[in-house]
Amino acid sequence: HHFKISQKFKNDLEVFFRPIKPYDIRRIQQMFYSLSTKSVRNRYHGTIKTMTYEVAQNLTNIDYSKEMAIVGVIGNRGSRKIIAEGRYIYNPNNNMGEFDIVICEEYQNKGIGTFLANYLTKIAYSRNLSGLYSEILAYNNPAFALFSKAWPTATKSFDSGLCTFKVKFPEEKSNYPQNSILIYSGEFNSFSFGDNHPVNLNRLS
Repeated sequence: HHFKISQKFKNDLEVFFRPIKPYDIRRIQQMFYSLSTKSVRNRYHGTIKTMTYEVAQNLTNIDYSKEMAIVGVIGNRGSRKIIAEGRYIYNPNNNMGEFDIVICEEYQNKGIGTFLANYLTKIAYSRNLSGLYSEILAYNNPAFALFSKAWPTATKSFDSGLCTFKVKFPEEKSNYPQNSILIYSGEFNSFSFGDNHPVNLNRLS
């Protein structure tokens, strides 16, 4: 898995993005316990209240043919920590990925979430998914703002306290300028990633 890239954000914060690995168990636990109760509720919708070894193991040891998880890491060897995690899980019923993201509070509002959402979108597109969707709690304002920005053309539907953002990828790829970066549903963004971005736009045949 070669989906690795370094990116600079506000105040010269450098974040290294890479696929999650089984040896990240401790770091995922540390990130979980650094989150506020509200962030935990927003991200896990009440399904996870403590990050046991087993839960962390399930989150870090994944089947890359069915899901993708990218973590944002800061710090030097020996003091590295995960400050962001985004993932989608493949849903065979609609050929789409169910998307989730969490950014540590002190690193929010720096552009990390938008970058990570765009990055995973591009990976999902290159893997022939039909699109992505995310169910968020209706009062989760940070996620609401993030998805509105990262997926400007998403459809939104509300149901019993949940808001679902859904983005369908265009069927016909010949419409794309080859050197641009896809943001959901045909919008393009050429500033998020440099030329060295590790994922190319061509879908698997």
